[in-house]
Amino acid sequence: MRKTALTVLVLIVLMGAGFASVRLRKAPSFKPHTIVYKVVNYDEAGNIIRTDTLVRQVFADGRWNHTQVQQDGTVHHTKGQLTGPATAQTTDANSPTHLNHKYVEEPGPYSRAWASPDLQDFIMFTALWENGSKRVVMEAVNITTP
Repeated sequence: MRKTALTVLVLIVLMGAGFASVRLRKAPSFKPHTIVYKVVNYDEAGNIIRTDTLVRQVFADGRWNHTQVQQDGTVHHTKGQLTGPATAQTTDANSPTHLNHKYVEEPGPYSRAWASPDLQDFIMFTALWENGSKRVVMEAVNITTP
């Protein structure tokens, strides 16, 4: 009987601690910013297919809105929620900068990126074709912060 009561008590304490940790956990916050990107799409031969403009707004609670204006004038709106940081790396005095924001390089097998730890966002992203040539290059041309 005491063994059962102790087991139930331990389970109640663990459930209470889990509930409290979820309720009391601070949601991640992000530095509000707006980035205007030039987005260039390439075919497999390296020829430019089209050039678009993408405006990305990020809010402190991680919500984001995109407005993409395609070369033909078509406008697309998307939105979402950030769930975590873009990079765990940090910058130092010797780190490169782009538009006055320090960045770290984030290479991948089919991509290359510059991520700003300060903004927790990408300031340049290149998707690659399997042959290593550019598929899409999305580069920040303007960054504003409040």
